[in-house]
Amino acid sequence: MFRIKIGLKIILFFSFIICIFGISMFLNFNNMNDIKILADEIEPINHHSIHLHELSTSLNSFEEAVDHYFIVWNYENQEKAENEAKNMLHILDEIEESDDGGLKEKISALKAIVSDLQKGFTDITKLDINKESDVKKMNNKILFVYDGIAEVKQIEKEIIDLNSELVKENLRTQKELINSSLRQAIIMFSMIFFFTVILSILIGRSISNPIHALHKGTEEIEKGNLDVNLKIKSNDEIGELAVAFNQMAEALATSKSTMMGYSKNLEKKVGERTKELEIKNEELKKFNKLAVDRELKMIELKKRIKELEESYHEEL
Repeated sequence: MFRIKIGLKIILFFSFIICIFGISMFLNFNNMNDIKILADEIEPINHHSIHLHELSTSLNSFEEAVDHYFIVWNYENQEKAENEAKNMLHILDEIEESDDGGLKEKISALKAIVSDLQKGFTDITKLDINKESDVKKMNNKILFVYDGIAEVKQIEKEIIDLNSELVKENLRTQKELINSSLRQAIIMFSMIFFFTVILSILIGRSISNPIHALHKGTEEIEKGNLDVNLKIKSNDEIGELAVAFNQMAEALATSKSTMMGYSKNLEKKVGERTKELEIKNEELKKFNKLAVDRELKMIELKKRIKELEESYHEEL
Protein backbone atom coordinates (compact mmCIF):
# COMPACT_ATOMS: atom_id res chain seq x y z
CA MET A 1 0.00 0.00 0.00
CA PHE A 2 1.21 3.49 -0.83
CA ARG A 3 2.88 5.10 2.17
CA ILE A 4 2.24 8.78 2.88
CA LYS A 5 4.30 10.47 5.56
CA ILE A 6 2.72 12.89 7.99
CA GLY A 7 4.81 15.75 6.62
CA LEU A 8 3.68 14.92 3.08
CA LYS A 9 0.04 14.88 4.23
CA ILE A 10 0.45 18.39 5.63
CA ILE A 11 2.24 19.58 2.47
CA LEU A 12 -0.51 18.11 0.25
CA PHE A 13 -3.16 19.73 2.45
CA PHE A 14 -1.63 23.20 2.17
CA SER A 15 -0.89 22.66 -1.55
CA PHE A 16 -4.57 21.90 -2.13
CA ILE A 17 -5.65 25.02 -0.26
CA ILE A 18 -3.09 27.12 -2.16
CA CYS A 19 -4.33 25.69 -5.49
CA ILE A 20 -7.93 26.68 -4.69
CA PHE A 21 -6.76 30.11 -3.60
CA GLY A 22 -4.66 30.41 -6.78
CA ILE A 23 -7.63 29.52 -8.98
CA SER A 24 -9.70 32.13 -7.16
CA MET A 25 -7.00 34.75 -7.62
CA PHE A 26 -6.64 33.82 -11.32
CA LEU A 27 -10.38 34.21 -11.96
CA ASN A 28 -10.50 37.47 -10.04
CA PHE A 29 -7.39 38.68 -11.87
CA ASN A 30 -9.12 38.04 -15.21
CA ASN A 31 -12.17 39.95 -14.03
CA MET A 32 -10.00 42.80 -12.73
CA ASN A 33 -8.16 42.86 -16.04
CA ASP A 34 -11.49 43.10 -17.90
CA ILE A 35 -12.56 45.91 -15.56
CA LYS A 36 -9.27 47.71 -16.25
CA ILE A 37 -9.87 47.35 -19.99
CA LEU A 38 -13.38 48.79 -19.58
CA ALA A 39 -11.98 51.63 -17.45
CA ASP A 40 -9.43 52.33 -20.19
CA GLU A 41 -12.24 52.32 -22.75
CA ILE A 42 -14.19 54.89 -20.78
CA GLU A 43 -11.22 57.27 -20.59
CA PRO A 44 -11.52 58.52 -24.23
CA ILE A 45 -15.27 58.85 -23.68
CA ASN A 46 -14.53 61.13 -20.73
CA HIS A 47 -12.15 63.12 -22.93
CA HIS A 48 -14.90 63.36 -25.55
CA SER A 49 -17.30 64.60 -22.89
CA ILE A 50 -14.82 67.28 -21.81
CA HIS A 51 -14.21 68.34 -25.40
CA LEU A 52 -17.94 68.30 -26.17
CA HIS A 53 -18.51 70.56 -23.17
CA GLU A 54 -15.82 72.88 -24.53
CA LEU A 55 -17.45 72.64 -27.98
CA SER A 56 -20.85 73.50 -26.49
CA THR A 57 -19.36 76.49 -24.64
CA SER A 58 -17.57 77.67 -27.76
CA LEU A 59 -20.73 77.19 -29.86
CA ASN A 60 -22.76 79.28 -27.39
CA SER A 61 -20.07 81.98 -27.47
CA PHE A 62 -20.11 81.85 -31.26
CA GLU A 63 -23.89 82.16 -31.31
CA GLU A 64 -23.78 85.04 -28.82
CA ALA A 65 -21.10 86.83 -30.86
CA VAL A 66 -23.13 86.32 -34.05
CA ASP A 67 -26.26 87.69 -32.35
CA HIS A 68 -24.40 90.77 -31.14
CA TYR A 69 -22.80 91.25 -34.54
CA PHE A 70 -26.15 91.18 -36.31
CA ILE A 71 -27.44 93.76 -33.82
CA VAL A 72 -24.60 96.27 -33.67
CA TRP A 73 -22.47 95.20 -36.65
CA ASN A 74 -19.12 95.90 -34.97
CA TYR A 75 -15.71 94.42 -35.65
CA GLU A 76 -15.21 93.19 -32.07
CA ASN A 77 -18.13 90.73 -32.26
CA GLN A 78 -17.04 89.71 -35.76
CA GLU A 79 -13.55 88.82 -34.53
CA LYS A 80 -14.97 86.96 -31.54
CA ALA A 81 -17.28 84.89 -33.75
CA GLU A 82 -14.44 84.06 -36.15
CA ASN A 83 -12.18 83.04 -33.23
CA GLU A 84 -14.90 80.82 -31.73
CA ALA A 85 -15.41 79.15 -35.11
CA LYS A 86 -11.67 78.40 -35.29
CA ASN A 87 -11.74 77.15 -31.69
CA MET A 88 -14.63 74.79 -32.53
CA LEU A 89 -12.66 73.32 -35.44
CA HIS A 90 -9.65 72.89 -33.17
CA ILE A 91 -11.77 71.10 -30.55
CA LEU A 92 -13.23 68.82 -33.23
CA ASP A 93 -9.71 67.98 -34.41
CA GLU A 94 -8.75 66.96 -30.86
CA ILE A 95 -11.88 64.80 -30.58
CA GLU A 96 -11.09 63.19 -33.92
CA GLU A 97 -7.51 62.40 -32.83
CA SER A 98 -8.62 60.67 -29.62
CA ASP A 99 -11.55 58.85 -31.24
CA ASP A 100 -11.24 55.11 -31.94
CA GLY A 101 -13.54 55.35 -34.96
CA GLY A 102 -16.94 55.22 -33.28
CA LEU A 103 -17.62 58.95 -33.75
CA LYS A 104 -15.74 59.47 -36.99
CA GLU A 105 -18.83 60.02 -39.13
CA LYS A 106 -20.47 62.48 -36.73
CA ILE A 107 -17.23 64.39 -36.08
CA SER A 108 -16.66 64.72 -39.84
CA ALA A 109 -20.22 66.02 -40.22
CA LEU A 110 -19.67 68.54 -37.40
CA LYS A 111 -16.40 69.73 -38.92
CA ALA A 112 -18.10 70.22 -42.27
CA ILE A 113 -20.99 72.16 -40.69
CA VAL A 114 -18.67 74.33 -38.56
CA SER A 115 -16.51 75.04 -41.63
CA ASP A 116 -19.69 76.06 -43.50
CA LEU A 117 -20.69 78.24 -40.53
CA GLN A 118 -17.29 79.89 -40.56
CA LYS A 119 -17.48 80.46 -44.31
CA GLY A 120 -21.12 81.62 -44.15
CA PHE A 121 -20.36 84.13 -41.40
CA THR A 122 -17.29 85.38 -43.30
CA ASP A 123 -19.49 85.85 -46.38
CA ILE A 124 -21.95 87.86 -44.27
CA THR A 125 -19.19 90.17 -43.06
CA LYS A 126 -18.28 90.92 -46.69
CA LEU A 127 -21.82 92.00 -47.67
CA ASP A 128 -22.96 95.61 -47.55
CA ILE A 129 -26.03 96.12 -45.38
CA ASN A 130 -26.88 99.25 -47.31
CA LYS A 131 -27.22 97.43 -50.63
CA GLU A 132 -30.61 95.91 -51.27
CA SER A 133 -29.12 93.01 -53.27
CA ASP A 134 -26.73 92.21 -50.44
CA VAL A 135 -29.49 92.42 -47.82
CA LYS A 136 -31.36 89.48 -49.38
CA LYS A 137 -28.18 87.43 -49.57
CA MET A 138 -27.39 88.44 -46.02
CA ASN A 139 -30.77 87.24 -44.74
CA ASN A 140 -30.27 83.89 -46.48
CA LYS A 141 -26.77 83.59 -45.02
CA ILE A 142 -28.05 84.51 -41.55
CA LEU A 143 -30.70 81.78 -41.78
CA PHE A 144 -28.01 79.40 -43.01
CA VAL A 145 -25.79 80.26 -40.01
CA TYR A 146 -28.57 79.75 -37.46
CA ASP A 147 -29.67 76.52 -39.14
CA GLY A 148 -26.03 75.39 -38.96
CA ILE A 149 -25.85 76.27 -35.28
CA ALA A 150 -29.04 74.29 -34.63
CA GLU A 151 -27.66 71.34 -36.61
CA VAL A 152 -24.40 71.44 -34.65
CA LYS A 153 -26.38 71.44 -31.40
CA GLN A 154 -28.48 68.50 -32.63
CA ILE A 155 -25.42 66.41 -33.62
CA GLU A 156 -23.67 67.43 -30.41
CA LYS A 157 -26.69 66.21 -28.44
CA GLU A 158 -26.66 62.91 -30.34
CA ILE A 159 -22.97 62.43 -29.55
CA ILE A 160 -23.56 63.25 -25.87
CA ASP A 161 -26.48 60.79 -25.74
CA LEU A 162 -24.33 58.14 -27.45
CA ASN A 163 -21.49 58.73 -25.01
CA SER A 164 -23.94 58.55 -22.11
CA GLU A 165 -25.21 55.18 -23.37
CA LEU A 166 -21.65 53.93 -23.81
CA VAL A 167 -20.75 55.08 -20.31
CA LYS A 168 -23.88 53.44 -18.84
CA GLU A 169 -23.16 50.19 -20.70
CA ASN A 170 -19.52 50.30 -19.65
CA LEU A 171 -20.41 50.93 -15.99
CA ARG A 172 -23.08 48.20 -16.11
CA THR A 173 -20.53 45.71 -17.46
CA GLN A 174 -18.00 46.78 -14.82
CA LYS A 175 -20.63 46.32 -12.12
CA GLU A 176 -21.46 42.83 -13.42
CA LEU A 177 -17.77 41.91 -13.43
CA ILE A 178 -17.32 43.26 -9.88
CA ASN A 179 -20.39 41.32 -8.70
CA SER A 180 -19.06 38.23 -10.50
CA SER A 181 -15.69 38.67 -8.77
CA LEU A 182 -17.42 39.02 -5.40
CA ARG A 183 -19.50 35.88 -6.03
CA GLN A 184 -16.42 33.95 -7.13
CA ALA A 185 -14.50 35.19 -4.10
CA ILE A 186 -17.33 34.18 -1.74
CA ILE A 187 -17.64 30.74 -3.40
CA MET A 188 -13.88 30.14 -3.41
CA PHE A 189 -13.38 31.27 0.18
CA SER A 190 -16.36 29.13 1.23
CA MET A 191 -14.76 26.16 -0.54
CA ILE A 192 -11.42 26.92 1.08
CA PHE A 193 -13.09 27.12 4.51
CA PHE A 194 -15.09 23.91 3.90
CA PHE A 195 -12.15 21.87 2.63
CA THR A 196 -9.87 23.32 5.31
CA VAL A 197 -12.25 22.14 8.03
CA ILE A 198 -12.85 18.71 6.43
CA LEU A 199 -9.19 18.03 5.65
CA SER A 200 -8.10 19.32 9.05
CA ILE A 201 -10.51 16.91 10.73
CA LEU A 202 -9.40 13.99 8.54
CA ILE A 203 -5.69 14.66 8.95
CA GLY A 204 -6.16 15.39 12.65
CA ARG A 205 -7.99 12.10 13.17
CA SER A 206 -5.42 10.18 11.12
CA ILE A 207 -2.79 11.47 13.57
CA SER A 208 -4.60 11.86 16.91
CA ASN A 209 -6.56 8.57 16.89
CA PRO A 210 -3.47 6.35 16.40
CA ILE A 211 -1.57 8.37 19.01
CA HIS A 212 -4.47 7.90 21.44
CA ALA A 213 -4.44 4.15 20.71
CA LEU A 214 -0.69 4.06 21.36
CA HIS A 215 -1.22 5.88 24.65
CA LYS A 216 -3.88 3.35 25.72
CA GLY A 217 -1.54 0.53 24.71
CA THR A 218 1.26 1.87 26.92
CA GLU A 219 -1.19 2.14 29.83
CA GLU A 220 -2.16 -1.53 29.35
CA ILE A 221 1.51 -2.54 29.36
CA GLU A 222 2.04 -0.51 32.54
CA LYS A 223 -0.79 -2.57 34.12
CA GLY A 224 1.02 -5.76 33.12
CA ASN A 225 -1.20 -6.72 30.21
CA LEU A 226 1.29 -7.79 27.56
CA ASP A 227 -1.36 -9.25 25.22
CA VAL A 228 -1.93 -5.78 23.71
CA ASN A 229 -2.20 -5.72 19.90
CA LEU A 230 -2.85 -2.29 18.37
CA LYS A 231 -5.15 -2.34 15.31
CA ILE A 232 -3.62 0.72 13.62
CA LYS A 233 -3.60 0.55 9.81
CA SER A 234 -2.02 3.94 9.18
CA ASN A 235 0.54 4.01 6.37
CA ASP A 236 2.78 6.63 7.93
CA GLU A 237 5.31 6.93 10.73
CA ILE A 238 2.60 6.30 13.32
CA GLY A 239 1.71 3.03 11.57
CA GLU A 240 5.39 2.01 11.71
CA LEU A 241 5.46 2.97 15.39
CA ALA A 242 2.35 0.82 16.00
CA VAL A 243 4.01 -2.18 14.30
CA ALA A 244 7.12 -1.65 16.44
CA PHE A 245 4.91 -1.34 19.53
CA ASN A 246 3.13 -4.63 18.75
CA GLN A 247 6.48 -6.35 18.16
CA MET A 248 7.75 -4.98 21.48
CA ALA A 249 4.63 -6.17 23.31
CA GLU A 250 4.98 -9.62 21.72
CA ALA A 251 8.67 -9.75 22.66
CA LEU A 252 7.85 -8.72 26.24
CA ALA A 253 5.12 -11.39 26.44
CA THR A 254 7.55 -14.03 25.15
CA SER A 255 10.22 -12.87 27.57
CA LYS A 256 7.75 -12.95 30.45
CA SER A 257 6.61 -16.46 29.50
CA THR A 258 10.21 -17.64 29.33
CA MET A 259 11.03 -16.02 32.68
CA MET A 260 7.97 -17.63 34.25
CA GLY A 261 9.13 -21.01 32.90
CA TYR A 262 12.56 -20.43 34.36
CA SER A 263 11.01 -19.36 37.64
CA LYS A 264 8.81 -22.45 37.88
CA ASN A 265 11.74 -24.74 37.03
CA LEU A 266 13.89 -23.00 39.61
CA GLU A 267 11.17 -23.33 42.23
CA LYS A 268 10.90 -27.00 41.43
CA LYS A 269 14.66 -27.50 41.74
CA VAL A 270 14.74 -25.47 44.95
CA GLY A 271 11.92 -27.62 46.33
CA GLU A 272 13.69 -30.82 45.39
CA ARG A 273 16.98 -29.59 46.89
CA THR A 274 15.19 -28.46 50.02
CA LYS A 275 13.59 -31.89 50.36
CA GLU A 276 17.00 -33.56 49.94
CA LEU A 277 18.44 -31.28 52.57
CA GLU A 278 15.59 -32.07 54.95
CA ILE A 279 16.18 -35.81 54.48
CA LYS A 280 19.90 -35.41 55.08
CA ASN A 281 19.17 -33.20 58.04
CA GLU A 282 16.93 -35.92 59.52
CA GLU A 283 19.60 -38.48 58.90
CA LEU A 284 22.14 -36.18 60.51
CA LYS A 285 19.85 -35.74 63.50
CA LYS A 286 19.50 -39.52 63.82
CA PHE A 287 23.25 -39.93 63.51
CA ASN A 288 23.83 -37.26 66.10
CA LYS A 289 21.35 -38.91 68.41
CA LEU A 290 23.07 -42.28 68.01
CA ALA A 291 26.46 -40.68 68.61
CA VAL A 292 25.21 -38.93 71.72
CA ASP A 293 23.62 -42.13 73.04
CA ARG A 294 26.82 -43.99 72.36
CA GLU A 295 28.84 -41.32 74.11
CA LEU A 296 26.53 -41.44 77.08
CA LYS A 297 26.84 -45.20 77.23
CA MET A 298 30.59 -44.88 77.01
CA ILE A 299 30.58 -42.38 79.86
CA GLU A 300 28.32 -44.69 81.86
CA LEU A 301 30.57 -47.60 81.01
CA LYS A 302 33.68 -45.69 82.09
CA LYS A 303 31.95 -44.69 85.30
CA ARG A 304 31.01 -48.24 85.97
CA ILE A 305 34.55 -49.47 85.27
CA LYS A 306 35.90 -46.81 87.63
CA GLU A 307 33.49 -47.92 90.34
CA LEU A 308 34.55 -51.54 89.85
CA GLU A 309 38.21 -50.56 90.03
CA GLU A 310 37.60 -48.66 93.26
CA SER A 311 35.67 -51.59 94.70
CA TYR A 312 38.40 -53.92 93.71
CA HIS A 313 41.08 -51.79 95.38
CA GLU A 314 39.05 -51.59 98.56
CA GLU A 315 38.78 -55.33 98.69
CA LEU A 316 42.53 -55.68 98.37
